[in-house]
Amino acid sequence: MSEANGIAGDQQVGYGLNAAAAQQHALLWNGTAASVVDLNPPGFINSFANTTSGDKQVGQGVIDAIPGQRALLWFGTAASAVDLTPVGFRTSNAYGVGGNQEVGFGASDSFAGFHALLWTGTADSYVDLNPSSSNLYSSATSTNGTMQAGWAKASDALPQHAMLWLGSAASAVDLHTFVTGGLTNSVAEDIDANGVIVGTAYISDTQKHAVMWVPVVPEPSGTLVFPVMSAVLQRRTARRAKRAFHEHR
Repeated sequence: MSEANGIAGDQQVGYGLNAAAAQQHALLWNGTAASVVDLNPPGFINSFANTTSGDKQVGQGVIDAIPGQRALLWFGTAASAVDLTPVGFRTSNAYGVGGNQEVGFGASDSFAGFHALLWTGTADSYVDLNPSSSNLYSSATSTNGTMQAGWAKASDALPQHAMLWLGSAASAVDLHTFVTGGLTNSVAEDIDANGVIVGTAYISDTQKHAVMWVPVVPEPSGTLVFPVMSAVLQRRTARRAKRAFHEHR
């Protein structure tokens, strides 16, 4: 059994079942089954690769006898794995990679819920992107190396809103303010090099819609300006959001 979750350049990543060890291992391919590389780091009993930038891979793993997941960064081999879990965090996961940035979420005993996190290659480099103390949950799903996209919500009972960051919690932009049509929830799933963001907006699981946020480029500067965005809704069923979206429902 195996599953592919991400692709960039000539690389594909995901995970597969190691039947001999009865473990799930993060896997990297270059176009063929024969090219597979087992990314499971030494000491980890399970691992999963979520996406790749073409030269780096991110995901999560589990160490025996240590509760919680560990956000992981790879450079093409199991031996290259970097545990991104910050000191004091009990669990973390990495969902996006771009440029020298990695994004995901983490949970710590120092705050309730879980917070969107940004890394630049090491656990110590982490930046807590949680938009404000009123947000109980947030997660970053993608980065283009400069900007980060994801979601946040204040509580179990309140709606989930798509978010955009430019490297800090203070820079957070609530993208849901640009969603029209009476949809109450949204999540940003991916962001490209030009700052165009795609995601999902919905009222319920049976009324999901694909959404695209397009940045406005003012003239004559040619510089992207946020939060001036336009939201385009496509009336079709959206694909399921990344695992970050399902961490807390």
